[in-house]
Amino acid sequence: MQVRALPLEPTLKSLADNIDWETRLLSYQRQKTGEWAYLKIGNRLEALLRQLPAEGLLFPRIGKSTSGARSAEFARRCRVLKLKGVSLHSYRYA
Repeated sequence: MQVRALPLEPTLKSLADNIDWETRLLSYQRQKTGEWAYLKIGNRLEALLRQLPAEGLLFPRIGKSTSGARSAEFARRCRVLKLKGVSLHSYRYA
C-alpha cells in the first residue's frame, strides 16, 4: 500500500473548505508557486479527515503555531522516543 505525504505547511493551513466530499478531492495551494494541487481522497484518508474539524483549520492547534515551534516539538518528541538522525527536512524528498 502506498501512502503519499502532503507538504507540511499547506497541510497545516488547509481548511475544511478544501475538502470536496462529492468528488473526493482535497485541494491545497502550493507554497512556492501558488498553484492549486489536488489529492484524491481514499478510504484511509477519508477516515482520518472525518475525525478532524468540519469548519476552519483541519489542524487548529498546530496550524496556528510557528514553523520554529513545530520543529522544536518534533525534535522533543524524537528525543522522547529515542529516535536519532530524523528531522522534518529528512522527509522533504521522501
